[in-house]
Formats: sequence, structure tokens, C-alpha cells
Amino acid sequence: MSPRRVLFAAAILLALAALLSSLSPRAQRAVMPSRPQQGAVAERPPRTVSGRLPADKVVRAREGSVVELEVTNPQADEVRIDDLAVSAPVQPDLPADLRFVADEAGRFPVTLRDSGERLGTLEVTPAR
Repeated sequence: MSPRRVLFAAAILLALAALLSSLSPRAQRAVMPSRPQQGAVAERPPRTVSGRLPADKVVRAREGSVVELEVTNPQADEVRIDDLAVSAPVQPDLPADLRFVADEAGRFPVTLRDSGERLGTLEVTPAR
């Protein structure tokens, strides 16, 4: 194979990888609270809740909390919480890290896109 053909094939593969990367969903939708304005009463920072799936099975948080989930899986897939529009890729040697604000109360299944397997549940209780 000539060097010109090798370079052409490499350029095509690089362009395809860039295209696929731009089409894949983003891993997080973190919405962090903004700084209080001058003269405003400072609010307490949101509580952070951490969990590991599938080990924890159920992760409990309160509405408004920052949720940090570490999800492991022995096969490559995509971890999803469909009702909250949160997702991230997971690899056998690289867990998915989901970080987002629990802005809606309810029970939300945490599943894998390709296998459909349910790894656990996120339970968000209403804020007081």
C-alpha cells in the first residue's frame, strides 16, 4: 500500500471518529448553583450524595442535592437515567461518573442502554 493511501485512510478514520464523537450524548448535565449576588442572603450549598452502582442498589437523595454516581459494568455500554436525561459511557476498566442536580422527586431506574439491564434505583425525596 502506498504511503499516500495510508495517509488517506488515516484521514478518513480520523474524520469518522470526530463525527461519531460529536454525535454521542454528553455524560453530564451538571447545573451548579450560582454565587449569591451582593446583599443577598447566602444560601447553604447543596448537599452532595454519593453512590456506587450496582453495589448500592438504591441511592437516596433529597430534591436539590448534587448526586454523584460511580457506575461499573464488566462490558462497554451506556449508563442512563432516562427520566432525568442523564447518561454516560461505561467501560470495563473505566466506570461512568454521573454528576447532576436532583431537581425532580421520584424513583428513577438506572439502566444500561444496550443490554437493558437495571443496575439500581435513584430515589429522590421532595425538599422540605
